[in-house]
Amino acid sequence: MTTQLSLPGVAKSYADQPVLDTVSASIRPGERVGIVGENGAGKSTLLRLPAGPARPDAGTITVSAEGGIGHLAPRQHRHASATCASTSVSIRP
Repeated sequence: MTTQLSLPGVAKSYADQPVLDTVSASIRPGERVGIVGENGAGKSTLLRLPAGPARPDAGTITVSAEGGIGHLAPRQHRHASATCASTSVSIRP
């Protein structure tokens, strides 16, 4: 089965703060992937990089999806009691 999204050895920093340090992943068609981590761990950065326009400082990102890839930014809930935010990445075959 072919890989639709490949991220070998991806690194990204903002100013002097490393956010991703040599992260690697391969996602095949039909796979579902969850990314879990503490705030500031680089989850959103990892999801944003394949959609651009930001580029990794190291490593490569290969997207093999005819329809492209998109990133839907986190949406913060307005209710004071709500603490969840969601981020989605869509890869179109």
